[in-house]
Amino acid sequence: MPTPEDYVRWVHKNTMNWGTWQPNEPMDLGDIGYFTRAKMFEPTDLNIEELLGKQPKPGSKHEITDCIIGKHKNFDISGYGKGGVAGVGSSLTVSIGKETGCLLYIAHGYTQKLRKIEPLLSRMRDAVLARDWRLDYVLVGKRLVVSDGFAVLFNEGNASLTFTAKARLVVNQSVGAALKAGAGFQSSTGEVDFYTLRGKSTPTFGCAWRVRRDLRDALFGGRANRAAVQDLVFGGGGAPSITEEEILNHSPHWLFEKHYQFDALP
Repeated sequence: MPTPEDYVRWVHKNTMNWGTWQPNEPMDLGDIGYFTRAKMFEPTDLNIEELLGKQPKPGSKHEITDCIIGKHKNFDISGYGKGGVAGVGSSLTVSIGKETGCLLYIAHGYTQKLRKIEPLLSRMRDAVLARDWRLDYVLVGKRLVVSDGFAVLFNEGNASLTFTAKARLVVNQSVGAALKAGAGFQSSTGEVDFYTLRGKSTPTFGCAWRVRRDLRDALFGGRANRAAVQDLVFGGGGAPSITEEEILNHSPHWLFEKHYQFDALP
């Protein structure tokens, strides 16, 4: 049975972005949180405007449509209608065979990221030095917002979903083409978790800025991996081997990173 960690790992492998759990949760640009040991992103109640001095400004939106991501290249698909053609209102069934797995489908949505990141990183650096920023905190710099779509966890072999087709579908065509033509959720068999994505659902996010992993021990002044998130601040473990002056002598980009692998978390 896939776990939430399996799902977010799968999202990262297929998109190189981070998956929210649950997939239909909303997320704003500039949200602050941290990754738990179970690889989940845990939002904090920090007010970014108070912490960083201003609300980050988003850039332009980039519309995306008809994007489908699955664990396998081809899911099994079958339609029901005369002569092998499913008519309007006919059923469309998607199954994953004998394995467990995940499916993420975006019919309509957009990506958006923060602009003018340099001043924002500068304020984050100031927050680190003021011990207001935990060294494991993450700033969300890019997000996918979905107004129409769904995410699915097939929790056992031979589980399936059945949709009501909204257009004529050819039996055994690709799942992507079938869903692109339009389909509404009807029923499921087996253990299936189904999440409807609409409105402000944010199934993935990226450009997750955090303090560089290789600097944490030096900034903390001890073994950072032994500290709880709330205690993980600059100098919190004793005498840091990197001074405030050294930090200020570098650009803010020196202190932070945004590209890192799933297995490097938390």
